[in-house]
Amino acid sequence: MRTRSFVAFVLCSAAVAQSAPQASLQQGAKVTFEQLRGGKARHSQRARLLSLAVERGETPTPFLPPGAFRATFEAVVTLPARDRMNFRVDGVGKVRLSIDGKVVLDGRVRAGKPLVTAKAVRLRKGGNDLKLEFESAARGDGRVRLFWSGYDFGFEPIAPERLSFVAGDEQVARGERLRLGHRLFVERRCARCHDYGDNRRITESAFLELDRAGPDLRRVGARSHAGWLFEWLRDPRAVRPESTMPAFSLSDDEAGDIATWLATLGEPLPAVPFTRRQV
Repeated sequence: MRTRSFVAFVLCSAAVAQSAPQASLQQGAKVTFEQLRGGKARHSQRARLLSLAVERGETPTPFLPPGAFRATFEAVVTLPARDRMNFRVDGVGKVRLSIDGKVVLDGRVRAGKPLVTAKAVRLRKGGNDLKLEFESAARGDGRVRLFWSGYDFGFEPIAPERLSFVAGDEQVARGERLRLGHRLFVERRCARCHDYGDNRRITESAFLELDRAGPDLRRVGARSHAGWLFEWLRDPRAVRPESTMPAFSLSDDEAGDIATWLATLGEPLPAVPFTRRQV
């Protein structure tokens, strides 16, 4: 069960997001990565540009395993006046481009063989909804990059300041918290102590107890909840006086981000069913 302070922390963040105007936008695009085979892993985050490159054996985000994936970019393209634009997609993979719900490009791109609109697409003044769907090769490698051109300029990437998406998007907010939590875990070198390769490091020290590592965290989400992890990260000895883990100077936001990410490692333990004992 989540602790009271962590619940207050989450509710406060949600209240701030809900208080934002519905029409408020933030710069960039929303991109959602989905695993296509063998699972249902999914992760959303902010993207600065409408482009992506993934080599074989790699993954577009640490929150998806290597393998075939789909990336869906969604953004509002804002123009000061109505205009007509041509679009081109370069890369390797399968793509579909939609403007205001209408498909303008659909097919497979290969090296040196981009997809180009047959005629200019009319865009209205103000916001235009853009959706770019990309599917990688079966082994998870692929590249995609979107360009546009107008009557007075050649093909170039859509400038970041033209792209925006709804501020406070819940999927992006959660994805960004996971990303920040993972980054903090790496920056604080938490894996230096939580080394799952061995419970202790073999050194020349005569005091082997000084070389013991922290517990394996690869499935910590199966035995701990985000609320408990949040309190533990803020002050381990307040939770367990005999703890040997030092207290780090983490803000509530930082502790919450790391706890949110750690809670995704491993499946949560199933709830124990309640049964009435027969007398």
